[in-house]
Amino acid sequence: MSQQQKKEQETQRANQGVPHFTPPKSPLPIWPMRPLVVEGDDAAEWQKRSADIRERFVRTLGSFPATQKLHSYTIDDPVIYEGVRRSLVRIVVDDDDVMEAWLLEPLDASSAVSRAAVAPHPTSDEGKDEVVGLAGKRKWQYAIELARRGWIVIAPDAHAVSRRFSKGIKSYDTAKFYERWPNWSSVGKIVADHRICVDLLGKLPQSRGLPVSILGHSLGGQTAIYTAVMDERIESCVCCCGIYPFSDGIAREHWFRDEWYIYFKDPTLKQSVKHGPQPYWDFHELAALIAPRRLMIFQSPNDYCCGSFAGINYMTDQLLHVWELLGAKGNLTCVLHNEGHEFERWHRDYAYAWLER
Repeated sequence: MSQQQKKEQETQRANQGVPHFTPPKSPLPIWPMRPLVVEGDDAAEWQKRSADIRERFVRTLGSFPATQKLHSYTIDDPVIYEGVRRSLVRIVVDDDDVMEAWLLEPLDASSAVSRAAVAPHPTSDEGKDEVVGLAGKRKWQYAIELARRGWIVIAPDAHAVSRRFSKGIKSYDTAKFYERWPNWSSVGKIVADHRICVDLLGKLPQSRGLPVSILGHSLGGQTAIYTAVMDERIESCVCCCGIYPFSDGIAREHWFRDEWYIYFKDPTLKQSVKHGPQPYWDFHELAALIAPRRLMIFQSPNDYCCGSFAGINYMTDQLLHVWELLGAKGNLTCVLHNEGHEFERWHRDYAYAWLER
């Protein structure tokens, strides 16, 4: 059996029960990407442009229900696991919606904890268990690896994992979600849940006042971007294999499926991305809204969710212009590799060192 076949089998086993996206056989038309910065722009001009991008993005998130907030929480007694203290947190985020999360703390209580992080998980039925080392791929255990380095980490379940309490949603099927909230979006729910995690970190005595980062791979990488865009309390963001330009992405259509996991239902965004002539907003614009805060992006041209090298290159170039314009070019790091949809050991070690720099 070839190494590629072994890797494919490993992926299938790790994500058993979770449907996988299959890229189209032929590329879709390429839509033009709007430049972020043009010659002669200053910081004031970018602020105007970024406000317009933010308004477009927020519109596509849909109506945010006022009932979605940190109502209450309970924390179970901790257990010691692989060098960290792990506690199950149950967070009431709505009248009938309880979000479970793992809270990880360094085992050595005498060590000076100076950082906190939110660690959203990739698309897998294991959910939060995968990133803390209880199930799934060891290469995606970034929550427990951060905790071993002295971080306080919260790793929540996404709203569509099988054990989530929210109206029978399971296995990333969002049909029930949209029955209940037809004017909202799955991405809007992602943002709400993870902002509540930041709220919780601000309330806990062991993490109150600490700078907060967010780190994720795949769906977790997208979540990191969305949350950092919508919550300026996030000081640093690491996104691995989470975003690629709509404009030339071979996986463009999976963002607007009519079944299973549906990210957005906004008709303006859907029409613009699938049929052109230009996306209502694109991911290079979204990532730029994090500036001048710290952002690290890992991308791979042979990622099955990816577009072309040209699109990645243009996205990177445009982002560098924004951070440079704001006098913060050292706060942006873009990593291009050729290892597919992965978060390998060297990727993670580089990300941790960058976060701690």
